[in-house]
Amino acid sequence: MKREIIISSVSQYLDTLKKFELEGLLSRGENTKYSEILASGFRLSSNLDYKLRINEFSRTVTQNLTEIQRHHFIAFSQHHGLPSNLIDFTKSPLVSLFFSCYSTSIPEKENGFIYFIDDIIDITSHIAKNNFFDLGDLFYYAEDGNMAGYRHYLPKKILLKYLRDNLKHLEDLGVTNERIDAIENNDDSLLLDIAKKMDYWRFDCSKYLRENWDALQKRFADLYSMTYLILLHEAVPEQTHFSLPCHFVYNPPEVTNRIGLQHSIFVYQFGRISKVFRPVKVLVQKISPCFTIEVEGASKMSILQDLDYLGINIKTVFGDYDHIAKYIANKDYERSNLVKAYKRD
Repeated sequence: MKREIIISSVSQYLDTLKKFELEGLLSRGENTKYSEILASGFRLSSNLDYKLRINEFSRTVTQNLTEIQRHHFIAFSQHHGLPSNLIDFTKSPLVSLFFSCYSTSIPEKENGFIYFIDDIIDITSHIAKNNFFDLGDLFYYAEDGNMAGYRHYLPKKILLKYLRDNLKHLEDLGVTNERIDAIENNDDSLLLDIAKKMDYWRFDCSKYLRENWDALQKRFADLYSMTYLILLHEAVPEQTHFSLPCHFVYNPPEVTNRIGLQHSIFVYQFGRISKVFRPVKVLVQKISPCFTIEVEGASKMSILQDLDYLGINIKTVFGDYDHIAKYIANKDYERSNLVKAYKRD
């Protein structure tokens, strides 16, 4: 069940982590309230051209990189400021608390937020193969490694819910309550009719569908998932987000020092382009936290001071020369103010 708690101190935060057993979950800190959790590549471009930017960056710098950096180039690009579909999360709840309070531009009085997610699936090995991984690619890797159980990630109940929720948009495809009920009894005729009426060979996944349709009929879970993908891609014009029953994560090695310092792990946010509609429609996976902790804006400074005592600060979280120098300068400024206050007393 989704929960929300407000805290105003490090000790209160730690108590909340223990009380609700959040220590083992992935988390993300944001220093103000945004409308949604969204990867930078989807904020800046309605055409998802972050891939073009990353490929251009690769052509420029790849000859100077290590083999690991080349294999995990999307993570390398993300940490050097290029927009991507990766969302920074961390395995350290204290790092999340730091980022919910730290800002160079957001007023301190604004509350911060820490989001926790569960139900994660690791797709790191597949990202390392080609750096980009499309929603449709999940079907290609359904029998590969840790994706072998993919039939459980978009089960029949997800498709059934989608069909019922969008029934009024799907009537032209022959979708009725009676035919939806029939799916529960393993009658997949509706799914085959949908594929034919949707003219499925026009879609990105068309080659896979044509070559594997007979096999898909025998593997009901994949057939359900593929039908869900086709409908999601084209059926409801006003739809801009879609939900999956899990979050896919990417856990690269330390291609930059900051990944290690921040205990980083990425949520790989899926997006799709539908070119049938004009203007082009972008579909983005909705990131749904299972728990949210809100941090009082008035307490941010004291929380940052307490985190500094615990070794969590801009020096240890960022680790580059600029932030180390800034940390030292700020410490000197604080010491000088203490000396002035002492002399006045």
